[in-house]
Amino acid sequence: MAAPLRIHVLHAGFLQVAPSVLNGGLGLTKAGRQLLTRERISLPVCAYLIEHPKGLVLVDGGLSRDFSPRGEYDAKAVDRLLPPYLAAFYRPW
Repeated sequence: MAAPLRIHVLHAGFLQVAPSVLNGGLGLTKAGRQLLTRERISLPVCAYLIEHPKGLVLVDGGLSRDFSPRGEYDAKAVDRLLPPYLAAFYRPW
């Protein structure tokens, strides 16, 4: 009998975003965006390790290193990569 397929969830931390980001954050005025940036929800950041009879597979659907070239929050990189309505809400800690 073949070894069972196993999936391990690897928790890497949390990403805090404004709740409106989940709904696209569209249609908000500048003042509304500034107000909502104070309110945050935490979303888990995970990778997945799959144990298959033929070997291991690591799946990481995280953000590109372009968002944090030095491994820390980089506002200029975020502004360059995201549309303004999303960049206003993005804080990776």
